[in-house]
Amino acid sequence: MSKQPFHVLAQHLFNEQITLSEQLIDLLEKENAELRTIQVKELDTIASDKYALISTLNICGGRWQDLMQQRNIESGTKGVETFLGQHDTENESNLLQSWLKSQSLAKQCQRLNAINGTIIILRNQAVQQTLSILRGQLPDNHLYDTKGNQKPTISGGHEIAKA
Repeated sequence: MSKQPFHVLAQHLFNEQITLSEQLIDLLEKENAELRTIQVKELDTIASDKYALISTLNICGGRWQDLMQQRNIESGTKGVETFLGQHDTENESNLLQSWLKSQSLAKQCQRLNAINGTIIILRNQAVQQTLSILRGQLPDNHLYDTKGNQKPTISGGHEIAKA
């Protein structure tokens, strides 16, 4: 266990999480802008940068879990809020506000990432449908027959494939 007081360790950790989360939000917004254009030149770089930030955030999360266990802080939102509220009152610190901000930023990251994931899924479906048309495959919602056997793909059904 570190010799530094709890509020110093926790505040440093929250500041790090807040900074990393804000950087991740910027990347997710940049990723969203790239996904909405036809040209997606920067996606590889963005994905690498996101992975690095997420890895560091996971390390911070592990350090926070260790700190909670060392202080016997009850896990879960209410337990953390209760402990930090009491600790702030006793030590004139502002840990609860920092923790709440880090939680809010984490939720914003999750929301933005879900939006970007949806865009990727929809783009992938559109590409797969286009490829099916070009291959001459008929759209078929039934992949299996009534006996559970996989149906063979019918090719040459679309006019564009015959051209």
